[in-house]
Amino acid sequence: KIRFYRNTLAKMRQELRRKRKRPARVYFSPSSDPFQPVPEVLNMAYDVFKFLLQSGIGVAFVTKGRIPARHRRLLAAHAQLVEGRIGVITLDPGTVAAFEPGAATPEVRLAQAADLIGAQVPVEARLDPILPGVTDGADCLEPLCAALARVGVRRIAASVLFLRPAVIGSLRRHVKDKVMLNRMLGRFANA
Repeated sequence: KIRFYRNTLAKMRQELRRKRKRPARVYFSPSSDPFQPVPEVLNMAYDVFKFLLQSGIGVAFVTKGRIPARHRRLLAAHAQLVEGRIGVITLDPGTVAAFEPGAATPEVRLAQAADLIGAQVPVEARLDPILPGVTDGADCLEPLCAALARVGVRRIAASVLFLRPAVIGSLRRHVKDKVMLNRMLGRFANA
C-alpha cells in the first residue's frame, strides 16, 4: 500500500531552510523504495534527489525496483554524494515471482548495480531477507555472490527473515507456490 504525499519536496525545502546545520545525507529506506513502478513516486523521487544533490546533500537508498535511466544519470552525475543498496535475494525467477512480485528481475538489478558502479557510485548488495529453506543454501548463495562479484559489487549485507504473525498471514495469502512457502515456514517454530 503506497501512501503518497504530493507536498514532499515543498516540505523538504521548508525544513532545510529552517535548519542551521544541514544533514550530510538523506536515507531512503526499503519501506519507502523511491523506485516503485508508480509514475508519481518516480517523478517525486527524481525531484527530491535532484534538489538534495544540487544542495550538496547526499542520498542513500535501498531498492528492489527498476531505476529509470534519468535517475541513474542524475545519481551518476553526483556519484560522490550517493550510496546505493540494491536488494537481491536470489537469481531464481520462480522465487522472485513468489516472494517479490512487482520487483525488478535479478538481471535488471545486477545490470543497475553494474551501471552505478561504472559511474563510481558505491553499491552494496542487500540479501534481505534470506529465506530459510529457500534461499539460504549454497546452491542459491554461491551463484548469487558470484554474479554480484562479476558486476563489481564488493560489499554485501544480509539478514534472515523474521516472521511476525502478520507476515505469516500475508505470506499464506499471497505466495502462490505453497510447496516453496511450506518449505520455508517449516523452518520456523509456530509458523
